[in-house]
Amino acid sequence: MSRSTEGVRMEISISLEELALLLNLMGYPIVAKGFLVSQLGNIAAEEERGRLMAANHTLLAKDIITLEEGQLHIAAPYSELLDLLPNNDYAVRCILVSQGDTQRMLTYYIRGEQIVEQQIAFGVVHSLRTISSLDEVSEAIYSLLEIHTLQGMDHVTEYLSQAELEGLTTVYTDMTAASNRLQKLGWAKETADYFAQDNFEQRRRAGLLRVVMNPEQSKPSERGYMLLTGSSGRAWLMILNDADGGSPLIVQPATNDLVRRETMILMEPL
Repeated sequence: MSRSTEGVRMEISISLEELALLLNLMGYPIVAKGFLVSQLGNIAAEEERGRLMAANHTLLAKDIITLEEGQLHIAAPYSELLDLLPNNDYAVRCILVSQGDTQRMLTYYIRGEQIVEQQIAFGVVHSLRTISSLDEVSEAIYSLLEIHTLQGMDHVTEYLSQAELEGLTTVYTDMTAASNRLQKLGWAKETADYFAQDNFEQRRRAGLLRVVMNPEQSKPSERGYMLLTGSSGRAWLMILNDADGGSPLIVQPATNDLVRRETMILMEPL
């Protein structure tokens, strides 16, 4: 998986509102609105206009946009960088949540030989830059997930629906009840005990999701995995082949090699 792109690297750091305004100017108001709603919720129209007006002034001050003959224009390098957000073959999103609800998110937009990374800091600053290869993307994901720390375990592969996974913490109030539920689903007792403990005592949880927009479908197709690490140091990989919940999660002890293999599958070009 060594596909690479040659050329000068581009990088930009902008606010959420600046990103939304730029996407609006490029003719993608739905995408712009999606970014605003995902991070701010449904804010009042007047507040949204105020935020975008302020972003307009800061973008002009940065020379990212210019006013020519009464029209706003985006400098070409920036419009080319941003174009992959709404126009890509597929996107790969990695989210990591650590103890204390500290969250980091990386998203990679891929179209042919072009790759753009989007990193969100504190929910407001969007850093975007071009990436030279899929190998570079994979290494960034491995580093974020700290896969070198994963410990191997001798446990069999189990299966669990997404609804059952959610229910382990929302329905069952203690580890014993959660383990008993897993055993009723056919899990081996030791595996059920360990997984229930680690699910209750999470140190880190992460997700890697591949999203493909299909013009013939109202919803994008999604597949990926979740990586859960308990305070015990044990880690579990839950492979998701159907984000709509039609297929069960494949639950396996996480290893360096397994995470690399599943990541490479998600990174493969269409």
